[in-house]
Amino acid sequence: MASPVVFEKLGYNGSFGINLGLTTLAFLYVIFLISEPVNRKTPEPFSGMANWIRTYLLTPCWQMLKALFRQRPGHLRQLLIIQIVCYACLWFNYEYQNIEYLYLLKVLDGYTETEYAYYYAINSIAWSLFILFILPLINLHPISYILLALPGQALTFFLATWMKVSWQYYIIQVFSIASYGVWSSARTLFTYCVEANDIGKIYAAVGIIAALAPLASNPAYRQLYSLVKNKTFD
Repeated sequence: MASPVVFEKLGYNGSFGINLGLTTLAFLYVIFLISEPVNRKTPEPFSGMANWIRTYLLTPCWQMLKALFRQRPGHLRQLLIIQIVCYACLWFNYEYQNIEYLYLLKVLDGYTETEYAYYYAINSIAWSLFILFILPLINLHPISYILLALPGQALTFFLATWMKVSWQYYIIQVFSIASYGVWSSARTLFTYCVEANDIGKIYAAVGIIAALAPLASNPAYRQLYSLVKNKTFD
């Protein structure tokens, strides 16, 4: 909420400087003030780069891939792969938020970066409150929740094309607020397809996919936006 005021008074250097300072303080706090309750084992002496790569990189990756593609009862393996593809699509679609700011500047008359900063801050607070306090009260199967939440997001995208005033655009975001619980529901579905000792390996693969999907969606969305931003569809 304070970021627009900070930027207005201090500019880019002040904003990034404060960000760097607070991040450094958090880093120092974790290092020096948080005690580790777990008794760590004495690390094994370094026995060469090849052994280190095999132990901490190749072996975990191999175990992760085996967990992904191993044979499972019935059609669970195929279902797991389908779920992972759908989860990648969720992260691919999330990239639209990176061009939302450009879209609002173009469509809404007199829209400024300060307004967007307030909008994003309030939106983030709303998402957090929904996930923390309302989502736990919704007693639905993850599949049912996803099927109910995603149409709300689609409705928001559909209505946004007619919104020419900022307050109208803000109001329709109510329809998509439930979509921010879709990611947790999707991750829960993975646990239904694998044994308990494979959950961590599957989540590792899911984390990699979530990091890689934006690498494809970012240029795709920006290219699409560049192609259509000056076109009219009457």
